[in-house]
Amino acid sequence: MPRSMEEDHEEPDIEFDDEDPPRPLPGAESALAPVLWLVDRVATRVFNQSTTLRWTAKPGAALRAEVEVITVGVPAMRMAGLRVERVVGRVERARIQPGLIPRLKGGPVSVKATVTQDSVDRWIGSANLPLRLELTDEGILSSTGIGSLRVGHVLTELEVGGRWLRLRPRQVAARELPASIRQFLVGNLPLPPLPAGARLIHVAHAPGELAVRVALDDIDEAITPGLPGRMQRRLAGR
Repeated sequence: MPRSMEEDHEEPDIEFDDEDPPRPLPGAESALAPVLWLVDRVATRVFNQSTTLRWTAKPGAALRAEVEVITVGVPAMRMAGLRVERVVGRVERARIQPGLIPRLKGGPVSVKATVTQDSVDRWIGSANLPLRLELTDEGILSSTGIGSLRVGHVLTELEVGGRWLRLRPRQVAARELPASIRQFLVGNLPLPPLPAGARLIHVAHAPGELAVRVALDDIDEAITPGLPGRMQRRLAGR
């Protein structure tokens, strides 16, 4: 991946303020310490909260200072007002590539997150959307109306359209609904755009809960002071 003008003008080292008190980091005494420390500090800045770091490494990979799998988790975060829980980022073959400006590399990369019925209800209520989304074990039951007066009742599922999460009807009959009603039941969700190249790879439905895993492009970033900001912009779809 070509380096940007921003990368070329940044200092080749990266510094963070020391934690007070320092947080114990698994693997701090191993050869993998530099990449583990870097991923942990960048993730803490990106999510703006403490993270939980877990990792595995095969002996041969550890000798190359390559982490086989590293996961970074946070209990919860918000996306456009929607509370998303149990957010876990996963990076395979995480490593630091030496050079005049070292680079953080890794991939495949994925993010898993869970939303609950309570979070969805609060989000829709605060946004004053004329919509009800019921999380079931078969999919997302979408309806519109006011109070107990509901119409539509279309079973939908998530899909990625461009860089947006969308609701797609699973029932052919939904396509026969009047356009004035159908526009509220399917289509783009009012959430931030996904990162470029994001792909929906798994959706797990359960009563009152929805878990989603999204694949992202591999990481290949210069290790400079601007690294956390670039990762934030990337995850925010900018």
